[in-house]
Amino acid sequence: MARLVCAWLTLVVLLAVLAAPPSSSAAITPLPSSWAIAVIVVFAAFAAIGTATSRLLSAVRAGAVVVDARATRWHLWWRVWAQGAVAAVVVGVACVGLSVTGTGRFAGALVGGIVGVAIGALVPVPKTAAPRSVGVWRWLILEGAVPTAVAAAVLGGAVSALRFGLEGVHGAGAISRMLAGTFLCEAMLGFGGFTKAWSERQHGLVVAPSTSLPEVPGPVFVALGLAAVTVIFGPKLLPSMAATSVIVIKVVSGAVVAGACSALGAIRGAAAASSKAPQSSVSS
Repeated sequence: MARLVCAWLTLVVLLAVLAAPPSSSAAITPLPSSWAIAVIVVFAAFAAIGTATSRLLSAVRAGAVVVDARATRWHLWWRVWAQGAVAAVVVGVACVGLSVTGTGRFAGALVGGIVGVAIGALVPVPKTAAPRSVGVWRWLILEGAVPTAVAAAVLGGAVSALRFGLEGVHGAGAISRMLAGTFLCEAMLGFGGFTKAWSERQHGLVVAPSTSLPEVPGPVFVALGLAAVTVIFGPKLLPSMAATSVIVIKVVSGAVVAGACSALGAIRGAAAASSKAPQSSVSS
């Protein structure tokens, strides 16, 4: 678990540095207090959900989560989203109590992320889980790609608010680079979708009908293609935009690409797991 925690702490630091470089804080109009608190809360929830998801998938692959039909039948991933909600509430209450303002953009994002990682790491992973019978497309899309798209959209809006503020006009070049970087980062969500689908099906956590899944392109290939097109054609086609418009574009495009990458990865993961016999059987 120590490696996972260190990896997520490193990711939180890098994300805070990229979204809100300390040297540029004075050059951007401070966020209103309510926006600053919302951004910090988003960072905390993202870090908690990411850390908890990584721990859970690692435990499933290691065989530490026993599939038992007698276990309580509840959605295993509700625990992960609950940890994100707890992190958001804890950090939000602390920010309100401390009267946080929008001047310390980098410090706020960093501390919020660290608190989220701590909450995601402290809650124990369940020892047993009941198998779930679910339709293939509900499992891969409604329970996988859609929540991923929503989370990516919210985080993307928070990062844009830190990076560009709420005022001013930004050129097409800066917007194109920001969008291309977003698409490259969201390629990793394809790997996450693959790992989740493969682990759940291979280890018996999900019992889905044997449906023929389509051949789909790799999410990394799709994300790289979108990033390249954005960098090449974005500066020529995109106009200069107000900061609020940039945030809207980041939220919408981030949701679409994140959902697509997650879905592509999940379909490939489910297909890969279907080609092998499950490694663990359901206890009677």
